[in-house]
Amino acid sequence: MKVLLAMPHVVEDLEKYGIAASAYRHHIGYEHRYARLLRAAGVSVSLSILSRRFKEVSTERHDYGHDIIYLPVGGTRYLRMLGSIGSLGKIAGEFDLVHSTSYYSNLHDSLTLASLLTGTPLVAQSQGIYPDMPKSLYIRKLLTLRRSRYLLTLNRTEALLLSSRFRIDARRVVVIPNFIDPRERGMPGRMEARDGLGISEDEFLLLVVSRLERAKGIHVLLNAASAIGPRSRPYILILGEGPYRGELESLSVSLGIADRVKFIGYVDNRYIDPYYAAADAFVLPSLEESFGIVMLEAMFHGVPVIASDSWGPRDIIRDGLNGLLFERGDSEGLARALMKLISDRNFASEIGERGKKDCMDKYTPEAVIPRIIEVYSKAIGD
Repeated sequence: MKVLLAMPHVVEDLEKYGIAASAYRHHIGYEHRYARLLRAAGVSVSLSILSRRFKEVSTERHDYGHDIIYLPVGGTRYLRMLGSIGSLGKIAGEFDLVHSTSYYSNLHDSLTLASLLTGTPLVAQSQGIYPDMPKSLYIRKLLTLRRSRYLLTLNRTEALLLSSRFRIDARRVVVIPNFIDPRERGMPGRMEARDGLGISEDEFLLLVVSRLERAKGIHVLLNAASAIGPRSRPYILILGEGPYRGELESLSVSLGIADRVKFIGYVDNRYIDPYYAAADAFVLPSLEESFGIVMLEAMFHGVPVIASDSWGPRDIIRDGLNGLLFERGDSEGLARALMKLISDRNFASEIGERGKKDCMDKYTPEAVIPRIIEVYSKAIGD
């Protein structure tokens, strides 16, 4: 089975999140982990991504062994779409199946046309949520989403929305969660990790790993932290980069908590485990979240998770058992959840251990990859 994983991004645009285009073949993102694990299961995989650097379709080898195919783009959005249809049409026919990793993207519409032109089956997935969209986009998606053999969602709410909003047969919508691979994770000791990061044992360390965009809700966390008294206020490490960083730094100053917040910037996945090992709690305060792989990373390390009750987290977190949920955008509710963990370390430890068990039982490659391959086989056979 030969599969193309099609990414919707322009590789040069990833630099605003700390990912250098020139080093993309070394990048350890979810798309490359997908490719590596599918290859290990016997699937021949290549990955495509858009690029402004190249004038023609170009290929280089990722460190994991799969090919990265760079599709040239340029000009306005509509010219880019036309150009990507041509490039995809040239390569799609070389594969048994194309896996679109973002069915809400413009690239997916190009993939749909390329799939029709070449007769290559199309399976589509999404890593984002778009509960609201302009009418023009809705009409376009009403046409293109139906052309996929199967649609893979990360959570049950999205699956129901797809079926009802776009009138898609529910049998063609399959919920398949994200996962983490324990074999990729390091397990440094807590004190070793804290010593390496310069964090004292008496600090309650709160970790955030996120792109710095407003939709990720980090401003909600900063407001929550400011509502907690100075003696109990956690020390917050924020890992990630993005266009909202300046506003968040200014907000931490205006709230009077800048001395309790440290912005680390982008950290490559290969070097992130010591931060989890050192943390007392992890927060995912997103205003919208389709899943949140970072939640699984925290759970794997036994770190108690607090998350907004967005679509993905509510599928994963059983409130009060393997984590805590709070209403999206509710900084007071988040402050109360934080105080539950700060004031009761035994409770925090218990939900952290339950979260780790759930992670190992439900969200590993062994639990997820066979389900993806099963969908591929059905799509090719249909």
